[in-house]
Amino acid sequence: MFNEEDLQLFNNLYLPSIEGKINQIDHLLILNSCIFIIETKNWSLKTYGDYFKKNWIQYHGERQEFIPSPLYQNRSHVRTILYLLKKENINLKQFKFFSLVVFVQNNLQITENSNFLNCKIKKDTYIKIKLC
Repeated sequence: MFNEEDLQLFNNLYLPSIEGKINQIDHLLILNSCIFIIETKNWSLKTYGDYFKKNWIQYHGERQEFIPSPLYQNRSHVRTILYLLKKENINLKQFKFFSLVVFVQNNLQITENSNFLNCKIKKDTYIKIKLC
C-alpha cells in the first residue's frame, strides 16, 4: 500500500520537448519509484487505430478524418519526461516508467497486438497499457 504523501499528480502539464516544441501531457502520476505518463481521450466518434500506425481514422458520419495516434503522441510525452529527467542528472534506473492511454468511450477499435494489455476497468472505459 501507499500513503497519500507517496503520490504526486500533475494535470495538464506543458513541457519543452527534445525538438524544442511544447508537449501537453494530460496527467503525470508519480508513485514511489513509478512514473505514469497518461494520455486521456474522450472521443465520441467511431475511431479505428493500429498500434503500428502513426495516424488513425475517425469517422464524422460518412466522412473520414486521419488523426494522430494517441499511442505515438504519448511516446513523445515519455521521451520528453526522460529528456527532462536526464537533463537534471536524475538517475533513470531508480524509476519504472509506464505509458498509459485511457479511452473513456466504448467506440474504439484497435488491432490486437501482444505488446498491449487490454483492461476493461468499468463500463465504457478502456485502458491500453504499454510498458516502457
